[in-house]
Amino acid sequence: MKNRTTNTLEIFKNHVMRIFILFLLTSFTLVLNAQNISGNVKDGEGKPLQGVTISLLKDSAVIKLAATKENGAYQFSDINAGTYKVSASYVGHAPVVSAPVTVENTSVDVPDLQLTTAAADLKGVTINC
Repeated sequence: MKNRTTNTLEIFKNHVMRIFILFLLTSFTLVLNAQNISGNVKDGEGKPLQGVTISLLKDSAVIKLAATKENGAYQFSDINAGTYKVSASYVGHAPVVSAPVTVENTSVDVPDLQLTTAAADLKGVTINC
């Protein structure tokens, strides 16, 4: 009876060890496949812009959206390998799109995006009652 209990315990230990190893391998794979894309947005004078809408594009389709923080920084997390562009738009400024960036096994820092003030001719509005 003692021998049977010992065999059952050994089988259980082996199963637990296999599950643990499988969990570790899966975790490492997920970490390796999901990276970050980050960068900064500045105005024409080189000052950081807060609240800029940032779009992560893959094949011209929007994958994720973010907004810049007070220091002009943005970050996209859990990005799979591939080639992306980053688009920045802000009221009163001309939109800008980054050069393509390739995500592989490491996170990517996009070169600073600089937004320039958009020239606009606003026409008067007439309201008739």
